[in-house]
Amino acid sequence: MQIEKSKRNIIFLFIAKAILITSLLIVFWDSGSKEQGLAPFIIYLFIILLLGYTINEIIKAINSYKQQSEQALKDAVSAERIKLIKEFEEKSEEANSTSNDEKNEEIIKSIIPKGAYKNVDSFAKKALSNLAYQMEFIQGVVYLKDKKKDLYNFSSGFALTNKEEIKSFKSGENLGGQTAVSKDISYITDIPEDYFEAESGLGKSRPKNLIFAPVIVDDEVIAIFELSSFKDITDSSKKLIKIVFNELSDKMKLLIQS
Repeated sequence: MQIEKSKRNIIFLFIAKAILITSLLIVFWDSGSKEQGLAPFIIYLFIILLLGYTINEIIKAINSYKQQSEQALKDAVSAERIKLIKEFEEKSEEANSTSNDEKNEEIIKSIIPKGAYKNVDSFAKKALSNLAYQMEFIQGVVYLKDKKKDLYNFSSGFALTNKEEIKSFKSGENLGGQTAVSKDISYITDIPEDYFEAESGLGKSRPKNLIFAPVIVDDEVIAIFELSSFKDITDSSKKLIKIVFNELSDKMKLLIQS
């Protein structure tokens, strides 16, 4: 838009000055024909100077127009480049997101136990083993709730070294009991050695991260998974763990009702 306006200004300037020069030439020529002597020479000199000035102004206007055109072209190329880069990044992110979703679906399928199970205990044991293998947990414990005593008892473990020391707990007691109350997954990081031994059923492995995840059926925590890892738990891993335990809750509900 700015370039077209500049182009119109150049044309208008050229026409206006051409008309002006022509008018002055007629006037001075008519005056010079009446008065002999230096008049024609002065007229010619004035016309030459005026023509030189006009040509110089036109050249400056043309150069300005060229510069604006070149800058506009650079801006257009730059804008198109930015647009292409943005589109490429969006497509890459979409492709990565789709790839990650597909990968997560495969992990979830491999964690959720398949086939028929006689009871919740055997199902939970298999789920614990799958979790440890697929998400690289070094140890794990499953506690199942005894509804009559309102107590969470040790059900099964993975890679344990102190099975005999694992004690039952009630809702609200230690980290597992707090999970039963909150009904939410809790992540404990950088665990002090003495605190970990006192509060956790996983004992002397001293991992860097500890996870307590509830299995909820009809708004009741029927099982608690305690998992330990040497690796940091990323945000993407937390999302995956949440999906897994929602799936486990649904599967255990069907198992209880059958």
